[in-house]
Amino acid sequence: MFSFPIFFGLENDIFEQGKSIISERNIPSYKFSSNGFIIKIESVDTLEAICDISVDLALNGISVFIFFGQGLYEEDLVPLTQWNKPIEFKNHDFQKVETFIDVSEVGTTIFSRNNKFNSPRKVSYFISASYFLDIENSGI
Repeated sequence: MFSFPIFFGLENDIFEQGKSIISERNIPSYKFSSNGFIIKIESVDTLEAICDISVDLALNGISVFIFFGQGLYEEDLVPLTQWNKPIEFKNHDFQKVETFIDVSEVGTTIFSRNNKFNSPRKVSYFISASYFLDIENSGI
């Protein structure tokens, strides 16, 4: 499926618990705003901890961005957000990204060059049974 590193962009980590987990575990991160982090995931333990933080953020309406690819750097993955415009990644070359996942409160958007994820039916094997994926009305 994936290999490490995987990068998570937490647009706004409003929870102190998330900040303390990053600090206590010495998780490599790049702070790009007062509350935003780009986190480099290099182990399953770190991935599980950051996924828990990400779920809490998404359930509270805060977007989380996940990047996988070669030659990615934290500083290049900073999202530019403005209330009246779509989110942009101006410093990033998307040719280096194999898979990009945008996790939000209302759903997940996946863009991938990997043929393991290029259809809703294929991606369903990688999603927990706790979540519902409407395969018939989804597209990748």
